[in-house]
Amino acid sequence: MKILRPNFEKRGGLVDVVVQCSITRDVVMKAKTDEAGFLRTCVSGLATFFSESRNKPWVKGEESGNFLEVVDVQVDCDGDALIYIVIPKGNACHTGARSCFYRSVLGQPLGIPAPGAGEKEALPDIEIEVHERFVRLAMTGEPEPPQHQEWSLRLLEQRLRERAKAPATESYTRQLLNKGTARCAKKLGEESVEAVIAAVVESDERLIAECADVVYHLLVLLLSRDLSFSSVEEELQRRERRSGLQEKALRT
Repeated sequence: MKILRPNFEKRGGLVDVVVQCSITRDVVMKAKTDEAGFLRTCVSGLATFFSESRNKPWVKGEESGNFLEVVDVQVDCDGDALIYIVIPKGNACHTGARSCFYRSVLGQPLGIPAPGAGEKEALPDIEIEVHERFVRLAMTGEPEPPQHQEWSLRLLEQRLRERAKAPATESYTRQLLNKGTARCAKKLGEESVEAVIAAVVESDERLIAECADVVYHLLVLLLSRDLSFSSVEEELQRRERRSGLQEKALRT
């Protein structure tokens, strides 16, 4: 099979690689690779890079088990930068965060815990006059004046994370989280039973309403464990990929 070859000579034998989750489209890490690493990635399907500090290639996950399954490789217009589109099989960052980009320079909460971050990862503060767009983001959390946003599951999850920071007297989400994961799980079970009953004996409108409650309580349960729905999406995509490989094997 013929594939495009990046221009490794242009950058002294190495090209930049941005790694992007195939489901969430979040950038999870950035590294470099040489031609051997690029070819190994294409052959093995596992993200392979070049370590400048150790002067040798390395497969992401070979020590931690957090492999990155590559589903596509994209190359830029100059041929000297790549994007690996991946299915992460664990957290991408050495700190334990799902993404190496777990911090905003403006201090905005990104909802990406990095439990292993320490002094080595610390960055100094600087004082500068920033663009008004940055000021607005720092003050309101919105990069632009509020506009109509199309509803999405990720947007709901983001709002729940924001509501989790509010006092319990003002936020039902915070009330649930304060009661712990077991209570959140019980509530999800109760709502699921109500959805089942609605499916059997009640109207379509009632079923839809009960399913909306199930989705809400599922997201709260994940939040209680500091997990996000993107992890569920990644697992579904892994299953779909395995199913496709199994079907292909049966045909051959």
